[in-house]
Amino acid sequence: MSRILKHCPFCAGKARLIDNAYNVVGWNVSYYSAYVQCTSCGAKGREIKLTECYGPPDGTVDDAIDAWNMRIDCCSFKVSAAGLVDI
Repeated sequence: MSRILKHCPFCAGKARLIDNAYNVVGWNVSYYSAYVQCTSCGAKGREIKLTECYGPPDGTVDDAIDAWNMRIDCCSFKVSAAGLVDI
């Protein structure tokens, strides 16, 4: 199944899905993860651990894509001394 990646929220560059295999040297441990990264500025979405390693998996490839594609509606918040306030 193919999912559409939104453009980078910082530079409007194209994004790509990265999946990695990690091997922890000396511990005989390996795991897989996925994240989305901008090909222009290098901004990176949340890295999602896909396999069990030092605890349960964080989620799926779809979760990594959803994390990247999530945007906050800038018109729904205002900035105050206390931070972002819902309006």
